[in-house]
Amino acid sequence: MGAEAESLDRAIEALRRQLGSDRVLAGATAAGEIRQRSLNPDDLAALRYVVRPRNTEECRIAVQTLSEFGPAIVAGLTTFWEPHASDPGVGIDTLALGDPRRVDAPERIGYFGAGVSVRDADRLARAQGLCVPAYPDSDGSQSLGSLAAVACTTGLGMGRHEPVEQIAGLTVVTGDAT
Repeated sequence: MGAEAESLDRAIEALRRQLGSDRVLAGATAAGEIRQRSLNPDDLAALRYVVRPRNTEECRIAVQTLSEFGPAIVAGLTTFWEPHASDPGVGIDTLALGDPRRVDAPERIGYFGAGVSVRDADRLARAQGLCVPAYPDSDGSQSLGSLAAVACTTGLGMGRHEPVEQIAGLTVVTGDAT
């Protein structure tokens, strides 16, 4: 095993201690998660691990821990995964970013992780007498992170408002773990 692979394995063990072993997928479990989203499911490239942070703080911890063990080249798994020959050994599953997940009715604002679907955000808002002012894709499964990243949903689009008009703020984890 090369020094780079050993360093990655040490970083993964550190992440398991910090986040919990259920947040770090390896081997067949990681491959299965990628295969569900891949456009070419038989081509899994070099991705060996999938890290599933629940929130931006866990995402920051993952990026920081990986960088402490060497140059971390991390990919983000979003709605689908399209591997390339130069893919890294670790993928951060952005659809796992489910926290926070709450609506503040007096403020008329929702706080959601990037992996929360438009449908789930709307259901939580409706339980408070509000709604998401959008016409999401046919079943509402588009994640809010994808909505922010590409400025739309699939299908019918956003209806009355552009996505940027619905987003009051974002918390982003940068490559240097800030």
